[in-house]
Amino acid sequence: MAVLNYPRHFVLLAGGSAVLALGLAVQSPWSPLPDRLFVLFGLSGALHAVAVVLALQKSASWMSRVGFVVATTVLSIAAPLAGLGLAGLLHLNVVITVFVALALTSAFGAVSYWLLVRGLWAPFLSRGSLLVTIVACEVAMLIASLATTVVPIPRDPLAPTLWWLGFSASLYIADRRSTAL
Repeated sequence: MAVLNYPRHFVLLAGGSAVLALGLAVQSPWSPLPDRLFVLFGLSGALHAVAVVLALQKSASWMSRVGFVVATTVLSIAAPLAGLGLAGLLHLNVVITVFVALALTSAFGAVSYWLLVRGLWAPFLSRGSLLVTIVACEVAMLIASLATTVVPIPRDPLAPTLWWLGFSASLYIADRRSTAL
């Protein structure tokens, strides 16, 4: 049985992208950088988590749903901090450090999010599906990084939206493989 109602989930993601774009647009550009990043990553985590819990196929307790949203919001804020911290330890030039930090942030987010989904609702997810999830999220971040480097758009929701699609597509693939068996 599928974990998510995927048509509903992807419609919710489209709505979440619009909410994210609106949330980023109304945020003051004069806000301190840490505040803007907390809004971007916290809102991104919360919106994707809500799209997941509202699309669950089987019944789940409200406690697990709320816990999932809270946990993913906190992890979405912690992921870039961990990514920046680890990338900073490498003592690379600034541009490379930013790309490494994005890659580490994406991987940390993918692994932690996958572990939550597997632990709460999808015990069938294999270790191989974790690798697919990490790769999908990394490719999404690479595309977003290249796109915003070529055409810089401040407070752009492209990166979170592509990451959501990478994660959700990997979950869809794993889900379909497990139901085919």
